Amino acid sequence: MPGGMAKRRTGLDRTVVLRGLLILGGVGAIGFGVMSALERPFADLMSAALWFGGGIALHDGVFAPICLAAWFLVLRRLPVWVSVCGFLSVVLIVLAIPVLPREKSLPNPTVLDRNYVLGVAVALAIVWTAGIVVQLIRSGTARRHPAAITS
Repeated sequence: MPGGMAKRRTGLDRTVVLRGLLILGGVGAIGFGVMSALERPFADLMSAALWFGGGIALHDGVFAPICLAAWFLVLRRLPVWVSVCGFLSVVLIVLAIPVLPREKSLPNPTVLDRNYVLGVAVALAIVWTAGIVVQLIRSGTARRHPAAITS
């Protein structure tokens, strides 16, 4: 077998092993979740199912349309990097809406006591900084390696 084929074969074997380990880990996690669920009262399981279904309906019926409308009405007309950062910003803000207005008096005891305004601000700063850095790298690369003009 040529040297390149041997290297490719070893990489394939590693990939198969890694996928197998990930599958085993996933099946183990599912089994743990099922066993944990069986120890819960039926009322808790129904409550969790309603919250899960409600979350999916809220996402599909409210969050996703808001984010897509923001992109369609405003963001698609901007440069790509601004559009991506703006879209991610809208998603972050929409997801933070439930905890931002009531940060001082959260009625739900399961919500962690955190500074959510600061968390959203940091997340937005990371998104925009990453967008600017990527754009600077792309524009620097474009200047060093201009595209060949074809006739």
